[in-house]
Amino acid sequence: MRIVLENEIDQPAERVWTLLSDFGELGWQSRIVERTECSGQGVGMTRIVHFKYTDAPSLHRLDSVDELQMKQSYTVRTDDRLMPVTELRVCEQVVPRSPNSCCLQSSIEFNSHNDDYEKDIQAIYESWAALLVSCLKDHLSASKQPGGE
Repeated sequence: MRIVLENEIDQPAERVWTLLSDFGELGWQSRIVERTECSGQGVGMTRIVHFKYTDAPSLHRLDSVDELQMKQSYTVRTDDRLMPVTELRVCEQVVPRSPNSCCLQSSIEFNSHNDDYEKDIQAIYESWAALLVSCLKDHLSASKQPGGE
């Protein structure tokens, strides 16, 4: 199954890309991420993400990066406590709309353990993506303001 989402962000594309493309740094997701363990650099690097609200971490492997197109893809391995899927692949691209706005296009492809779960998984992913975009927007807005990061 493949799910595609688009989120408009009132920030320059380069600022959004700088945050997203730092694969090992998820501090901007501090509302939901407790800690991250990274290994390696660039394509092939991995991160283990430990979430605040579950004891089920997920392993992410960076598969590709295109700096010019502001696009990256990575594979996620989770256990069934997070999502009943196998070989989940995420692709993110930041598309400039104007000097001060952009669109975050994200897609996810996965195989479900059970076809009956696909609509539930889509709803979970859409909620998760909305939360991540909210964290992203909050972080970028705070860092623009005097005294922000």
